[in-house]
Amino acid sequence: MISPHQLDAKLRLHGFSPRGGVVAPGVPSEALEELEHVTGVELPPAFRELYSYSCRPFLDWVDPHGDDMPAPIECFETPLAWDEVLPEWQLARELERDMPELGCGDLQPGHVVRPCFYWSGWLPIARDATGCVTYIDTDPGPAGVVGQIFMQGPSGGPVDVLAANLGEYFDRLVYCLDAGLIVAKNGEWLSSTTGELVHQFKAEVDRAAALGA
Repeated sequence: MISPHQLDAKLRLHGFSPRGGVVAPGVPSEALEELEHVTGVELPPAFRELYSYSCRPFLDWVDPHGDDMPAPIECFETPLAWDEVLPEWQLARELERDMPELGCGDLQPGHVVRPCFYWSGWLPIARDATGCVTYIDTDPGPAGVVGQIFMQGPSGGPVDVLAANLGEYFDRLVYCLDAGLIVAKNGEWLSSTTGELVHQFKAEVDRAAALGA
């Protein structure tokens, strides 16, 4: 499973680069410990690794043409800068307090993600303009795994599990680039096969497998 530093190297091989040639510095361990203390959530290794790599992970990159690089999380989602993570998490806690009727459904053995609108064990790592948020799940349902990546809609659902962990998710991005399945254009990922916007890298990987690529 690829790490943020390895993703950095892979992106550079494909002509992407941080604007100005410099990656924003990583978050110090003391700040990570403080977030853990404030949230009461044990930060998973992938989360620590992402923000130890940079406080603005892959936010200030350009493509080979000098345009903004598409987001490495989802086509329409932007990674959260470090100073946005805690406010996003706290916003969900405020919504929990203000709308207790949302709550959580009954937890069943087959649930991959807890049947909740919001949950304190979800650490936000990306969002889009419509309010969809991507989380690292530190407290999954019985059928899920700690560290899984999922996206939630702006109204607290639906939930779309993207990968078992962040490394697996980045693996798909690298596979798509190495296999020529996607191209960057005008700040968006496009499918090399259809020319359409790429919403999830997994869909392109599955399409390539079906075509025998």
